[in-house]
Amino acid sequence: MKIAVVVPEPIGARMSGIGIRMVSLARALAGRYEVSLGLLSLEAGFDPGLPLFTYRRETVGEAVAGFDAVLVQGEPANYLLSQKRAAKVVVDLYDPFMVEALAYNEEAHRFAHASTAVQLEKGDYFLCAHEGQKLFYLGALYALGRLTPAAYAADPECSALLGIVPFGVPDEAPVVEPGVLKKRLGLPDEAKILFFGTFYDWYDTDLLQAVLERVLEREGVHFAAVEHLRADTTPQARAASFRDWAQKRGWLGTKVHLTGWIPYAERTSAYADCAAAVSFYSPSLETSLSFRTRLLDFLYAGLPVVAVSGGGLERVLPGQPGLRLHPPDPEVLASSILEVLDRPPSEGERKYTSDAVRAVCSWERAAAPLLEWLDRAAPGPGGKAPWWKRVLR
Repeated sequence: MKIAVVVPEPIGARMSGIGIRMVSLARALAGRYEVSLGLLSLEAGFDPGLPLFTYRRETVGEAVAGFDAVLVQGEPANYLLSQKRAAKVVVDLYDPFMVEALAYNEEAHRFAHASTAVQLEKGDYFLCAHEGQKLFYLGALYALGRLTPAAYAADPECSALLGIVPFGVPDEAPVVEPGVLKKRLGLPDEAKILFFGTFYDWYDTDLLQAVLERVLEREGVHFAAVEHLRADTTPQARAASFRDWAQKRGWLGTKVHLTGWIPYAERTSAYADCAAAVSFYSPSLETSLSFRTRLLDFLYAGLPVVAVSGGGLERVLPGQPGLRLHPPDPEVLASSILEVLDRPPSEGERKYTSDAVRAVCSWERAAAPLLEWLDRAAPGPGGKAPWWKRVLR
């Protein structure tokens, strides 16, 4: 079976979550199928190890002609599903963009709502990140008439329509070269860094500021966040208000550091320079449906995480070493962070955290429902699977 994985954003040294996921799923599928990556562009020097083709959104249907199945996400899915095609289309909905858009503006919401309708009406199979997302999307599919008595009788768990394929982590141990982040920020070796990642408008910066008021008073403790790779197209009201707070507090550039995007290959080395990662958000529909892939990446690197409870990650990783989840209480969160700073994990404990998450969240394991669906899928609408597959079903 020939499969095209259409990546909706540039990939390379600066790729973010969606690009990482699509490339990683393509590699997981390549062990069983003939897989090619469809790209808008590719940074020089980055080799994903797979055959490549280029596409334009407006003619993506032509670009995937000849493939039996297409895995697609985001805006290219809208174009593909609106064009003539022969391939089965798998739509990746792990990132609940339609709910995220509720935190943006009316125009973004209308676009996301229309995109969701097109994708759910016309896709052949859908991916989500956890059980909560599955229920959310099944409700939407029911409202669109995709669930019928006949379909439900044949498939009560709806697994032929929607599969839980969470984010994964690499099989290999993380690469660590200490000093990457401290050198970038101009900090001494003894500095203790709390790492945040990138700001989005559904994060609770008020809670973050309340926690930092308690934690950054300690000598030698610093906070680092990463400026958004696509700030020109991603609303950054929370990032702006946080910057203003840090500036007024007199901490911007001294205790609070905002740095540019960290190359993908350097991220685990940057985490190795940190004492802990923090991530705070308010109770909301977005929080309930989220998977918090950045937290998974922190744990893969062995970095302790202090975060607000809620979301799908804790359902996938109950009792995960290194993961501290608390209610959105600044006193409780600050106390947990200070405990980590007072007793930092040893190198062996960080390795144990990384090994534990790799055992549960490998990309091959995450992709299992998609692999199973593709094994059952016919080559195309109206086509027939090879005789031996029909006999062995």
